Amino acid sequence: KFGATIEPIYFDQLQTRLNLEKSVMYNVADGAEYVELSDGKVHVAGYLKDFLFYPDQLQRSVSTLSGGEKQRLMLARCLAEQGNFMVFDEPSNDLDLESLEQLADMLVKYTGTFILISHDRALIEDCITRLLVWESTGVFREILPSQWQPALPIEKINLEKLSKVEEVLSNPTRLSYVEQKELLKLPDEIAKIEKKIDEIHHQMGDTGFYIRTSV
Repeated sequence: KFGATIEPIYFDQLQTRLNLEKSVMYNVADGAEYVELSDGKVHVAGYLKDFLFYPDQLQRSVSTLSGGEKQRLMLARCLAEQGNFMVFDEPSNDLDLESLEQLADMLVKYTGTFILISHDRALIEDCITRLLVWESTGVFREILPSQWQPALPIEKINLEKLSKVEEVLSNPTRLSYVEQKELLKLPDEIAKIEKKIDEIHHQMGDTGFYIRTSV
């Protein structure tokens, strides 16, 4: 239940609030030319530039945007609405490094209260002041970000085989037959490890994953 003065805004990872058939510019201000920010009125084109959208992109249909571009547009829309209580559900999904840094900067400067749901540890530690951890007992525990340790058992990934690549590349001596066979296997091993990492990230991005593992 929200108080009478609370103006909640929800940033959902499925981007359901974006109109895919409308333009980038339309989606931010529902067709208006200006957005009202805390420090005054700003033209939509200038506002979107802060989110890495430039003049030649403003009339593009949202359906043509990449996943990262949609995330940035969703962020621009939510922040333009000037709510005083925001819920961010995995806002770092599909963002490149520059966009991640910009997201962190905007969250730090945000003057309202927000809840951040994320498995991006760096973003969590950069932006939040309190952390609620849902433990396996079903109890929420409040801790400082610096005290947080992942409670979920993540399979330990053996990186020794990856280090062999650097070792071989830095050593120009002739390889033995056994070493050559191991070297040929490395691309497959690396691919398996990368696939496993992707699977773990995908599982942790599923909101139901935390519920299932805590039962």
